[in-house]
Amino acid sequence: MTISDADDALQQVFLVVYRRFDEYVAVASKRGWLFAVSELVSRNYHRGRRRAHNRDRWVVALPDFDLEELLRRREAGRIVSEFLEGLKESERLAFYLANVEGLTAREIADELDVNMNTIYSRLRAARRRFDMVLARRDLSAVAVALRARTGPQSALVGGGHTNDAK
Repeated sequence: MTISDADDALQQVFLVVYRRFDEYVAVASKRGWLFAVSELVSRNYHRGRRRAHNRDRWVVALPDFDLEELLRRREAGRIVSEFLEGLKESERLAFYLANVEGLTAREIADELDVNMNTIYSRLRAARRRFDMVLARRDLSAVAVALRARTGPQSALVGGGHTNDAK
C-alpha cells in the first residue's frame, strides 16, 4: 500500500463518516464506530486490489486477439442470421442442418422424412440466395469460410448429387 493509497482510504473514511453522520452522533462509542468504519474501508480497499490483481492476471493470460477479426465475425454472424430469417422454413432447416449441424443430404432427408432430391433442391436454392446476399455485400470470404468450416461432409459444400437416393 502506497502513501497515496492510504490517503485515498482516509478520504474514503471521511466520506463514509460524512454520509452517515446521523449514525455517528447517535453512537455511544464514537471511537469504536470510527474504527469499524476504518476497518470496513480497509477491507473493501484490499478486496478491490485483489480483484484488480486477479483481473489483470487473466488479461495478461489472454492470447492476442484481433478486434477487427472479432468485428468481422460478429458482422458475418448477423448477416447469416438475417439470411436464415429470410428463407422459407423448409430451406432454412435444410441449410441449417447441412452447414451448422454438418449433416449430409441423406441424414437431412432421413431426419425430415423428405426425398433426398428435395433436400438437394432446397440446399441449391438456399445456397444461391446466400451467394446473392454475400455478393451484394461483397462478402464472398464469408461463404468460403462457411464452406471450409462445414467440411466435405456437408451436403451444401458437395453441391452435387450422389447416387444414394431415398
